[in-house]
Amino acid sequence: MGQSPDPDTHLTQATMDSQALLLEVQQLARVGSWSWDPASDSFLYSCPVASILDLPPDGRISMQEYIARVHPEDRQKVLGIRSQALSGGEDGYTAEYRVLGRNGVVHVVARGRIERGTDGVPRRVYGSIQDITERKQMEEALERERSYLAGLFENSPDAVVVTDDRGRVQKTNRAFTRLFGYEEKEAVGQRIDDLVVPDRLYAEGLGYTSDLGRGVCLDFESIRRRKDGSEFPCRGVGVPVRLSGGQLGVYCIYRDLTAEKVAREQLRKALETMERAWEQTIEALASTSEVKDPYTAGHQRRVAALASAIAREMGHPESFVAGVEKAALVHDLGKIEVPAELLSRPGRLSPFEFRLVQVHAEAGFRILSKIHLPWPLAEIVYQHHERLDGSGYPRGLKGEEILPEARIIAVADVVEAISSHRPYRPARSLEDALATIREQGGKTLELEAVRACLRLFEEKAFSFPA
Repeated sequence: MGQSPDPDTHLTQATMDSQALLLEVQQLARVGSWSWDPASDSFLYSCPVASILDLPPDGRISMQEYIARVHPEDRQKVLGIRSQALSGGEDGYTAEYRVLGRNGVVHVVARGRIERGTDGVPRRVYGSIQDITERKQMEEALERERSYLAGLFENSPDAVVVTDDRGRVQKTNRAFTRLFGYEEKEAVGQRIDDLVVPDRLYAEGLGYTSDLGRGVCLDFESIRRRKDGSEFPCRGVGVPVRLSGGQLGVYCIYRDLTAEKVAREQLRKALETMERAWEQTIEALASTSEVKDPYTAGHQRRVAALASAIAREMGHPESFVAGVEKAALVHDLGKIEVPAELLSRPGRLSPFEFRLVQVHAEAGFRILSKIHLPWPLAEIVYQHHERLDGSGYPRGLKGEEILPEARIIAVADVVEAISSHRPYRPARSLEDALATIREQGGKTLELEAVRACLRLFEEKAFSFPA
């Protein structure tokens, strides 16, 4: 017959398994146990403690040796906590401190229980040590982040205020005090609209506060009021945020726009001055070319009126229209380099003489390229006699090689030239001029510009200025 299993053997194996499992769990949790005998100063510790603190693997050192491993800055604190617990009749203590190891500093939390004799004298102290290095590193990183964000908040050059969802001030920065005149202690708990919104704009302020309280982001310009009653233009940016405890709040930034508005006004006046200077320059150049060629006096101005109207009819922005108009005003500027007798001679020119007249496009480019203007006038003037099929001059450009402004001026130039008197022929009718561009639309002249021109005359009663 077989022998029956020994119950003690099973019990011993179960105990060993439980101890092994406990050690494994302690290793995973980075926690271990320890025991200290005050009489002998013997400090015993488990394998996880040896692993955590880089202690000798035999599990035994003196408490004095252990204390020597505590970070110098924490050593007196640890001794003080332990001493107070031992002498004060307490049952235990908890201490957080740093321990020096071969691989650096380890943050631990130690918990101890005190066993006392009947006379109250401590006989044994035992407890646990847990590695909290990762947690402390996360806390320190979080604290650095908090400090960084707090620094950004406090040192922002713009006024910043945090309110709850009803607009009651929770926190302000130094710039808020500088801008509005309220110390933080004066502002906290007050409604932001009561503090900074002028009475006549109070409804506006309440609307903004309501929107922000519902989670809407805002970016606005308005007028706000200081503590002393003075008002100033400002820009406000409000962003819904979550406050501590999960409550919805608002982070709002105010910027004084006084200096910016002054700068804007100065810039506007400077631009107006520059624009007047550009216009005067272009007017002077236009007048110069018309003096040289009296038969075309007013031609450039009439072309400019029609070309700008065509550009506008085509839907181009006003900045583009302005460039077309300015270029058209000086498109024949280069004729000042053409002999006057050729410009005013009745009858046809010889091929050589006609080539001399054609030089005016390049001459205009050469003159205008020396003047810095906000439009590409030099190149537009250079191209105003080019044609879509390459039959124009002086470079024989085709299609998209020709600037849109030059393609528009070409249409206006043809209409005005045909319908005006020239030394070598009398004026033809406007109907003849419109028939010519209608026939050339999409061939030598841009079709959309031709269609816009026809609409102006046939549907919108355009007429050349007198």
